[in-house]
Amino acid sequence: MVLEKNSPTKFEYNADVKQLLNLIVNTFYTTKEIFLRELISNASDSLNQMRHAALTNPKALDDTSTLTIEIVPDKTRNTLTIRDTGTGMSEEELVSNLGTLAHSGTKNFLLSLAESDSRQNLIGQYGVGFYSAFLVSDKVRVRSKKPGCPQSFWESSGDTDSFVVGDDSTTSPQLHRGTEIVCFLKNEQKEYLDETRLRNLIHRHSQFTDFPIRLWTPTENEANEEESDSDSESKIVVVDEDSEGKSTSEGKSTSEGKSTSEGKSTSEGKSTSEGKSTSDWTILNDQPPLWTRPAATVSLEEHQNFYKNISHDWENHLAVKQFSIEGKLDLRGILYTPSKAPFDLFESNKSQTNIKLYVRRVFILDDCKDFCPSYLNFVQGVIDFTDLPLNISRELIQGQDAIMQIVKKTIVKQSLDMFSALAENPDDYEKFYNLFSKNLKLGFHEDPSSRSKIVDLLRFYSNQSLDTRISLQEYVDRADSSQKQIYYLEGESLKALVASPLLELLNKNKIEVLLLTEPIDPFLIQNLTEYEGKPLVSAAKELVLEEENKFNKSFEPLCDHIKSILGDRIEKVIISNRLVDSPSALSTSAFGWSARMEQIMKMQTLRDNSMHSFMESKKILELNPDHFVVQYLQKTFSQDPTTLSVETHVWILYDTALLTSGFGLKDPNSFSRRVYQIIGETVQKEEEEYSIREADAKESNLT
Repeated sequence: MVLEKNSPTKFEYNADVKQLLNLIVNTFYTTKEIFLRELISNASDSLNQMRHAALTNPKALDDTSTLTIEIVPDKTRNTLTIRDTGTGMSEEELVSNLGTLAHSGTKNFLLSLAESDSRQNLIGQYGVGFYSAFLVSDKVRVRSKKPGCPQSFWESSGDTDSFVVGDDSTTSPQLHRGTEIVCFLKNEQKEYLDETRLRNLIHRHSQFTDFPIRLWTPTENEANEEESDSDSESKIVVVDEDSEGKSTSEGKSTSEGKSTSEGKSTSEGKSTSEGKSTSDWTILNDQPPLWTRPAATVSLEEHQNFYKNISHDWENHLAVKQFSIEGKLDLRGILYTPSKAPFDLFESNKSQTNIKLYVRRVFILDDCKDFCPSYLNFVQGVIDFTDLPLNISRELIQGQDAIMQIVKKTIVKQSLDMFSALAENPDDYEKFYNLFSKNLKLGFHEDPSSRSKIVDLLRFYSNQSLDTRISLQEYVDRADSSQKQIYYLEGESLKALVASPLLELLNKNKIEVLLLTEPIDPFLIQNLTEYEGKPLVSAAKELVLEEENKFNKSFEPLCDHIKSILGDRIEKVIISNRLVDSPSALSTSAFGWSARMEQIMKMQTLRDNSMHSFMESKKILELNPDHFVVQYLQKTFSQDPTTLSVETHVWILYDTALLTSGFGLKDPNSFSRRVYQIIGETVQKEEEEYSIREADAKESNLT
């Protein structure tokens, strides 16, 4: 294509581009702020192409060796300028790249690369994402300088079906190389001139871009000068940079800023003889993407700084897992375990934004409810894909379900591997487990595919280990070879469980019992039915540890009488061999809720009462035939089965068994009256005995 020089040429967009442009601006993008990410990505592509050209031709960089992206907000002119020192475009390329919607200069460049060079980190779609500028702009003007070609410009308004391209070689100052995009912002989009707003957007979307992103931040004197003379021409129209890295702004101020492609820079402000303030450049993406480096080369301090940067946590992380996976989808990432639990860890309406998804270091999304299970909502990190099928706005993943499953499996596997590595250090793992044990147990309940890994991460106190939690593997290793079961007991606290009468015979036989005190434990046990072929058995269930007691037959009438007194409150009364020091205990049948589960379900605000009555435990009253209380009942019952004292003692025996076995009292008033009755009888008996002793003493004195 041959263009007439020194005369702007008007072009019509091809096809029905006016309607298509309106579709892009109003439909493709969900938020207007995306435009800055797209323009920075395009600039990064241009710089990458320049760097690629310099590998084969070192002279291609000419006298501008610095590869950088500059952003200049100008509140006076209501413009936002994005400038790069990349390859630039000729007039013909401006027409082809920006005059044809859905034409991608980046894609054409990739196709032109040799197979060995196909690893270029090109992230934008020049000529596609470029049009997102019209989300916030009334007009967009592009100035571009390609080495060996005169400087050219492209200009268009979002409400027209044409654009203008022309020679820009007479405009001063000239670009040494690269492209400058000036967005003439709409009146309602002035927020994108605010320094804080720009910093936040770049930090969110483009903080890991390969090249340094520099933001022009005018000093206080310069800002005041702009306010006092709103009609004067801005001093920050174009920033030109010579080979020494010195920037000038129409000769009225100078600044010295040296920058490298690694993102390091220094800036020095100088004042002119007129007392006017100098410009000031600030690097916004000085945090390097650690996941692109081999894990062995990343120091602990670098991980700590990076973790604080992405999580906004002021404390260091507890564990880190850096990984790289090649296959159907190539990805790299870093995951961190925090050293403290978030205050809203189990908030149901919490927005999960801990895992950030990138494609070639450009932020895509952080709404991780689809690719990070809820039980890992405390894990922080970054996942960066080499490539993903994205929609045209690069905000959504195409074929999302299949890809999200891959991402989810990766996060779960790497997270559990991170926890397993942490478990090798008992002190650190104890801290981790105190914070996130509920998450692991929730994961065991919700994630069947990961149970085999999670079960080895679980830790429990036991009647033989009250100070240190043990794993199931440790339990199995130190159990007697003849023990075929793993015993556990649920309750509110370790103190209550240790004193439970249900453990008396197990303690006597030195059998270890896991003590479960967290409210989530009953739900865990519903799925954790065995470990290494050994079933988990509740010590609160009916157990048969020895042969039947020889007193069973003689106590049968008493058991039948107690059952008739208590009625449907219990399923049966038996003589037990597992009670040593206590007179009675309540166990439950193999099916139905345990005492702890029954207690938890009763506290549910919206519980289904019909389900509660169906699942409520069938209680079994176990009696200790060697205890004097039971022997007293047996003796009293044998003498007079109808005596009221037997019934009173039976009810107290039952109520105390409810309490010691973890059940609550259904009728505490009746229990209190019976206790008061016994206290009264005891006091009355002692007074009678005291009176008799006094009378005997008087009689003795008279004698």
